Amino acid sequence: MDFNKLQNMTPIDLNITQSIGTDSFIPAAINTTNELSSGYYGLGVMLISFLFITFITFKQDGDIRLDIMRSMLFGSGFSLILGIIMLITGFTTSLVHLIWFLVLFATLFIITLNIKKKGF
Repeated sequence: MDFNKLQNMTPIDLNITQSIGTDSFIPAAINTTNELSSGYYGLGVMLISFLFITFITFKQDGDIRLDIMRSMLFGSGFSLILGIIMLITGFTTSLVHLIWFLVLFATLFIITLNIKKKGF
Protein backbone atom coordinates (compact mmCIF):
# COMPACT_ATOMS: atom_id res chain seq x y z
CA MET A 1 0.00 0.00 0.00
CA ASP A 2 1.18 3.46 -0.85
CA PHE A 3 0.43 5.77 2.06
CA ASN A 4 2.23 8.69 0.45
CA LYS A 5 -0.95 9.58 -1.45
CA LEU A 6 -2.58 10.43 1.85
CA GLN A 7 -0.10 13.28 2.37
CA ASN A 8 -2.16 15.59 0.10
CA MET A 9 -5.33 15.34 2.19
CA THR A 10 -6.56 18.47 3.86
CA PRO A 11 -8.18 18.32 7.29
CA ILE A 12 -11.95 18.48 7.48
CA ASP A 13 -13.21 21.97 8.13
CA LEU A 14 -16.64 22.00 9.71
CA ASN A 15 -18.07 25.46 9.35
CA ILE A 16 -20.85 25.54 11.93
CA THR A 17 -22.26 29.00 12.40
CA GLN A 18 -24.03 28.10 15.64
CA SER A 19 -21.78 26.84 18.40
CA ILE A 20 -22.91 23.92 20.50
CA GLY A 21 -22.47 25.76 23.78
CA THR A 22 -25.05 28.46 23.05
CA ASP A 23 -28.79 28.27 23.59
CA SER A 24 -29.55 28.88 19.91
CA PHE A 25 -28.10 25.57 18.66
CA ILE A 26 -31.27 23.51 19.27
CA PRO A 27 -33.66 25.91 17.48
CA ALA A 28 -31.21 26.19 14.59
CA ALA A 29 -31.02 22.38 14.34
CA ILE A 30 -34.83 22.12 14.39
CA ASN A 31 -35.21 24.78 11.69
CA THR A 32 -32.56 23.14 9.53
CA THR A 33 -34.23 19.75 9.88
CA ASN A 34 -37.62 21.17 8.89
CA GLU A 35 -36.11 23.02 5.92
CA LEU A 36 -34.16 20.02 4.63
CA SER A 37 -37.15 17.70 4.87
CA SER A 38 -39.52 20.30 3.35
CA GLY A 39 -41.69 20.17 6.48
CA TYR A 40 -42.09 16.38 6.46
CA TYR A 41 -39.95 15.76 9.56
CA GLY A 42 -42.99 15.58 11.86
CA LEU A 43 -44.86 13.27 9.51
CA GLY A 44 -41.86 10.95 9.34
CA VAL A 45 -41.52 10.77 13.11
CA MET A 46 -45.25 10.21 13.63
CA LEU A 47 -45.47 7.61 10.85
CA ILE A 48 -42.50 5.65 12.16
CA SER A 49 -43.91 5.72 15.70
CA PHE A 50 -47.34 4.64 14.40
CA LEU A 51 -45.89 1.68 12.51
CA PHE A 52 -43.63 0.70 15.42
CA ILE A 53 -46.40 0.81 18.05
CA THR A 54 -48.82 -1.02 15.75
CA PHE A 55 -46.27 -3.75 15.07
CA ILE A 56 -45.27 -4.14 18.72
CA THR A 57 -48.85 -4.36 20.02
CA PHE A 58 -50.08 -6.65 17.23
CA LYS A 59 -47.36 -9.27 17.18
CA GLN A 60 -48.62 -12.41 18.89
CA ASP A 61 -45.49 -13.50 20.74
CA GLY A 62 -45.28 -10.54 23.12
CA ASP A 63 -47.04 -9.69 26.35
CA ILE A 64 -49.50 -7.29 24.72
CA ARG A 65 -51.82 -9.06 22.27
CA LEU A 66 -54.38 -6.87 20.52
CA ASP A 67 -56.24 -7.35 17.27
CA ILE A 68 -55.19 -5.22 14.30
CA MET A 69 -57.88 -2.55 14.76
CA ARG A 70 -57.06 -1.94 18.41
CA SER A 71 -53.33 -2.01 17.64
CA MET A 72 -53.79 0.63 14.94
CA LEU A 73 -56.03 2.65 17.29
CA PHE A 74 -53.38 2.56 20.01
CA GLY A 75 -50.61 3.45 17.53
CA SER A 76 -52.54 6.34 15.99
CA GLY A 77 -53.45 7.70 19.43
CA PHE A 78 -49.82 7.57 20.54
CA SER A 79 -48.70 9.26 17.30
CA LEU A 80 -51.39 11.91 17.72
CA ILE A 81 -50.17 12.73 21.23
CA LEU A 82 -46.56 12.75 20.01
CA GLY A 83 -47.55 15.09 17.17
CA ILE A 84 -49.30 17.48 19.55
CA ILE A 85 -46.24 17.57 21.78
CA MET A 86 -43.95 18.15 18.78
CA LEU A 87 -46.19 20.95 17.49
CA ILE A 88 -46.40 22.70 20.87
CA THR A 89 -42.65 22.49 21.51
CA GLY A 90 -41.85 23.72 18.01
CA PHE A 91 -40.18 20.62 16.59
CA THR A 92 -42.66 20.65 13.70
CA THR A 93 -44.56 23.44 12.04
CA SER A 94 -47.21 21.59 10.04
CA LEU A 95 -50.68 21.13 11.47
CA VAL A 96 -51.79 19.10 8.43
CA HIS A 97 -49.85 16.00 9.51
CA LEU A 98 -51.43 16.20 12.94
CA ILE A 99 -54.89 16.41 11.38
CA TRP A 100 -54.17 13.27 9.32
CA PHE A 101 -53.51 11.27 12.47
CA LEU A 102 -56.53 12.85 14.19
CA VAL A 103 -58.78 11.69 11.33
CA LEU A 104 -57.15 8.25 11.39
CA PHE A 105 -57.65 8.00 15.15
CA ALA A 106 -61.30 9.10 14.96
CA THR A 107 -62.06 6.69 12.10
CA LEU A 108 -60.42 3.76 13.87
CA PHE A 109 -62.22 4.67 17.10
CA ILE A 110 -65.62 4.57 15.39
CA ILE A 111 -64.80 1.28 13.63
CA THR A 112 -63.58 -0.27 16.89
CA LEU A 113 -66.75 0.82 18.69
CA ASN A 114 -68.91 -0.75 15.96
CA ILE A 115 -66.92 -3.98 16.12
CA LYS A 116 -67.30 -4.06 19.90
CA LYS A 117 -71.08 -3.50 19.63
CA LYS A 118 -71.37 -6.46 17.28
CA GLY A 119 -69.57 -8.62 19.81
CA PHE A 120 -66.45 -9.53 17.85
